[in-house]
Amino acid sequence: MDTGRRVGPPLQHKGSVWSVVFNRDGTRVVTASHDKTAQVWDAATGKAIGPPLEHHDSVVSAAFDPGGRYVVTTSYDSSARIWDASTGAPVTAALEHQAT
Repeated sequence: MDTGRRVGPPLQHKGSVWSVVFNRDGTRVVTASHDKTAQVWDAATGKAIGPPLEHHDSVVSAAFDPGGRYVVTTSYDSSARIWDASTGAPVTAALEHQAT
């Protein structure tokens, strides 16, 4: 059954991808990767939106806030970060956590 939706090219990282999340309206996707980055993508074209969101170790999860304006990432570097989803600019300094 053809739903009318088209799938863009593969969303590629240099390492394994741990997490993939669509924003609320399905127009963007954020991926989290073992290559120490997350990336926001245009869901229709597969093109990256902004630069990679970089950590010092594997990024294990990434998600959009409910309004789609921000992305939060978590990493094995014991930090979480908040980013502007349109520009890739960090919104805050790294939110550091202690290993348990």
